[in-house]
Amino acid sequence: MGNTQDIACRTWLALGGVAVTQSGGDASILPTPNPEQISLFRQGKLDGSWTVEPWISRLEKEAGGKLLFLETDAVTTVLTAQKRILEKQPDVAQAIIEAHRELTLWIIEHPQEAQKIVVEELKELTRSSIDPSLILHAWPRLVFTNKISEEKLQVFAKDTVRTGFYKELPRVEGIIRNDKNNPSHE
Repeated sequence: MGNTQDIACRTWLALGGVAVTQSGGDASILPTPNPEQISLFRQGKLDGSWTVEPWISRLEKEAGGKLLFLETDAVTTVLTAQKRILEKQPDVAQAIIEAHRELTLWIIEHPQEAQKIVVEELKELTRSSIDPSLILHAWPRLVFTNKISEEKLQVFAKDTVRTGFYKELPRVEGIIRNDKNNPSHE
């Protein structure tokens, strides 16, 4: 509840004229851990799911789901740090930023190797085998980047108010650090 997928789902439904409340309304939203979505979907306890890859592909391939909407420019995962860390340990923060940048570029340049690692990590996390073809199917829907749009963060901040998770608009301006070596937002 309240994560990027939850806010995006509630916003999309509201903009489409669907009333969503905690009880009643046109639709109910059941915050559900990603691995549980498949069994609930199969059992008919979920009519739909707003989720991320590879769970989208799993719902399609393993539970007969159909993709209805794909938000291709959503901000779902962002590297963050507390301001005090940036001020007190800038060398550590910079090393983490560099490692993130290098890993992101490596993933972009080595998709087959990265997919193998994803399969292994998901197997470890879920304690079940993941078919590599599932990751291959999901991969084109993923966008790996070291850049972030302040505009998209502002839209997300407005959506947190629209959906009732915040009463006042959170301040987004200035939270994205511009790296001296790379002036794009990272």
